[in-house]
Amino acid sequence: MSAKQPPLVRKIKATQAMHGVMGAYFGELFEAARTGSPKIAWCTSV
Repeated sequence: MSAKQPPLVRKIKATQAMHGVMGAYFGELFEAARTGSPKIAWCTSV
């Protein structure tokens, strides 16, 4: 019998780009909350 190998973990190629997009998004939310401008109508998650 062969030994079981752990499942292969594959990295998602878009992870680094998404990190930058979400960082900018939450940065804008933080700045708006701090200064009150511009008004934010909706925040999906924090």
